[in-house]
Amino acid sequence: MDVGEAKSEHSGLHEAAIGAGSCAGPAIGAAALHFFPDTPGSSAWAVSGMLMIGLAGLTWLRVRR
Repeated sequence: MDVGEAKSEHSGLHEAAIGAGSCAGPAIGAAALHFFPDTPGSSAWAVSGMLMIGLAGLTWLRVRR
């Protein structure tokens, strides 16, 4: 965070994103197990799907330049 002239100007956004992921991942897994209790792998599929959506979003941000 201390590289360049910004000197941790955006570190709050970075920490907020980490905190949101730490909360959203387990919440999505728990919700999937709640709504699909007969499918034991539903939480893994739900969290994996959200990770793939996030990767697609990051890829889109990278190539839009």
